[in-house]
Amino acid sequence: VSSASMYRFRIADGTNVQTFDAETNSFKFTQLSSYENSTSYTIDVKVEAAGTWMDYGATAVVTTPFPITQISETFSGKTLLNTDSVITADPVPSATGYRLRVTKNAAVQTLDAPTNEFKLKELGDYDYNTTYSMDVAVKKGAAVGTFGAASLVSTPAAPITKVTAEYCGASLRDVDGFIQADAPPLATAYHFRVRLGDSVKVIDELVPSTLLYKTNFYAYGTTYTVDVSAYVEGTWSEYGASCQITSWPSPRTQLGSRSCGKILNPVGDIFADNVPTATNYRFKITQGANVQYIESTVQGVWLSDINGYAYNTTYSIEVTAKVAGDWLPYGAACNVTTGPATTQITPPYCGRILTDVIGDLRADRLPGATAYRFRVTQGSNVGVIEETGPSTYLSKTNFYAYNTTYSVTISALLNDTWTEYGPACNVTSMANPHTQLSSLSCGKVLNKDGDIRSDGVPTATSYRFRITQGTNPPQTVDSQDIFTKLANMPGYAFNTVYSVETAALVKDVWTPYGVACNVTTAQSLTNANLAALTLSAGTLSPVFDPATLNYTASVINAAVALSPTVADTAVKIKVNGATVASGSPSGSIPLNVGNNTITTIVTARDNTTTKTYTVNITRLSNIAATTFTLSPASKLAGVGTGPAMKNYKASVAADATTIMVKPKSDDPNATVTVNGTAVTRSTFSDPIALTGPTTMINMEATAEDGITKITYSIEVSKSGSNNADLGVELSTKSILYQTTGTAQVNYKTTVDAGTQSIMVKPRSDEANAVVTVNGTIVPRSTYSAPIPLTGLSTIINMRITAQDGV
Repeated sequence: VSSASMYRFRIADGTNVQTFDAETNSFKFTQLSSYENSTSYTIDVKVEAAGTWMDYGATAVVTTPFPITQISETFSGKTLLNTDSVITADPVPSATGYRLRVTKNAAVQTLDAPTNEFKLKELGDYDYNTTYSMDVAVKKGAAVGTFGAASLVSTPAAPITKVTAEYCGASLRDVDGFIQADAPPLATAYHFRVRLGDSVKVIDELVPSTLLYKTNFYAYGTTYTVDVSAYVEGTWSEYGASCQITSWPSPRTQLGSRSCGKILNPVGDIFADNVPTATNYRFKITQGANVQYIESTVQGVWLSDINGYAYNTTYSIEVTAKVAGDWLPYGAACNVTTGPATTQITPPYCGRILTDVIGDLRADRLPGATAYRFRVTQGSNVGVIEETGPSTYLSKTNFYAYNTTYSVTISALLNDTWTEYGPACNVTSMANPHTQLSSLSCGKVLNKDGDIRSDGVPTATSYRFRITQGTNPPQTVDSQDIFTKLANMPGYAFNTVYSVETAALVKDVWTPYGVACNVTTAQSLTNANLAALTLSAGTLSPVFDPATLNYTASVINAAVALSPTVADTAVKIKVNGATVASGSPSGSIPLNVGNNTITTIVTARDNTTTKTYTVNITRLSNIAATTFTLSPASKLAGVGTGPAMKNYKASVAADATTIMVKPKSDDPNATVTVNGTAVTRSTFSDPIALTGPTTMINMEATAEDGITKITYSIEVSKSGSNNADLGVELSTKSILYQTTGTAQVNYKTTVDAGTQSIMVKPRSDEANAVVTVNGTIVPRSTYSAPIPLTGLSTIINMRITAQDGV
């Protein structure tokens, strides 16, 4: 505006409104006190002219752009130190997140981060020694801006490791062949490749060290070539430089640190250091001038196995190992001292709360001892339990109680003399005794009586078994013994899973039930029931029930298969004499039309008990063919076309008012309707009115199977009867025999040789038909004039014309 001296811009973002005054007609968003990227603002302007501010003009909507960022210059064109290195993008103050796009060839991956820092290892896929194109976009909420300029960033080569300098080229001084490799950053596993001539073994380790004896060709005084590969962030590195390492040429063994110089337990446990590939160990035991040897296939022996073993005595021990059939030199000698001739509760029991209900206790074995006394003290109660071995039960005292602490000391009978009692040890009996089914019953298939047994509870006077099956209410069975029989329970069933819990009556109080345990009752030896029986076609009637033996079914199929299923798969099944597996269909059984009987015989486990299931299957006929008779009598003539599958026509006298139809189906079980009304086989229908020159009669025959149908039609015209059926009687009473000849119907007969003539009496079925004999009309049921018999044979021609003249 030429006269304006000042411009005031009003910038609104929702309820936030700012104004900015400028001497020119423009401003920058960066000049505002605050603004957001990717945000729409409403802006209008007014001007000051001659000291007066004008009104604001029309508003306009202006959207600030998304900020652009890129990979920081520090990383652009550089190679990372490792894949865990942090890659940064130039920061954008208003950003709520960043999206890194990494491209290699045509493959693109993206990685979102809340800050401008990324690690390449966070991608789903990356490679060492590879250059990637990387660009970054700013995120604001769910919106993502435009990616900035791309930068090339390379990953380092996969780290390579090798045997550490300390071991490379060294002769080892330990029998196991311990070696160590350099540990690259981020390595999580190692392959040590050991070679000896053509033999190669790769040893997998999770740490950067291994033992050469893990090869199957380890030998002493042998030089091996070793190189190492590291598994770093999903990638195995190349093998590093190889190293020559020589195993210890002359291995030795001796007593280990847990035995050497120690005072031993009563049995004199001693252990040697391990020698890889050793098959035997020999312990040389010296006491004064007496030397003895003990050989073993393992590293430890009992010093008490020597002759003349003595307590409170010092022995010198040397050890050798047998390797590849040869005994090595003895290692350094080491002194051990046997302990005093006393015993006590073994450490696993001393000071502990016992976990079994009977209070099982064990003492250290004293070599040479023939009996043990356990002195048990609880308050003023003192009891001594004498055993032939170093174990007993607290419950053998007459003051045993649960959740009670006892002090126990032990003496042993050694050379017919009882030793002093050893150190006292406190043990506490189980706090809350529980019992449950013993391992003899728990999870087992029981015998036919369902015998079950509970773990015993000391001082218990009775046991209670709580038995549950499915959703049925639990039953309880009490017993004075630790066992009972499920078969004594009401509703006991074979081949059934029961859940059983047990409790014990201790000092007139029932303990809580222990852990539930499932048991399965045995299969019945006499169970010959089917559990299910199905047909491949049709439905059994009644619905199958194992107790019902006889069934019926109706089918239209020419064959069926039965599928019998038994609950006890050990029984035998035969269908019509053929063996069938439970749940499988029998072979195809052909069916005749009508009734067919199929038997299924089940033989129980005892091979004696049987049960026979019978299925009577009716195969329904598919025959629907039917013939028809009319009354008044009229001949049916087939026609090629019509409304039905089979079409006929007939004619009756012009004055006929009704007609009846008699169907006769080939199969007596087929049904027939005449004009929609069922008509019994071989029975005339109700009269059908003939109301016009022609009347159409429709019939439908349905086979027994209910599927096969044939439709028929008869067109009845009132053009006179078409019945041209004729009966003939001869005056000589001679019998007529049908033969062949020139007419439609031909007969022959014989008369006496002296007969000079013969007369013919025609008898038409329909009274209005006209009959001629040798061309002369002869009334119905009247003899013709005599016909001379002039030769050896005489032809008499007759012709009958029905009322319709056709």
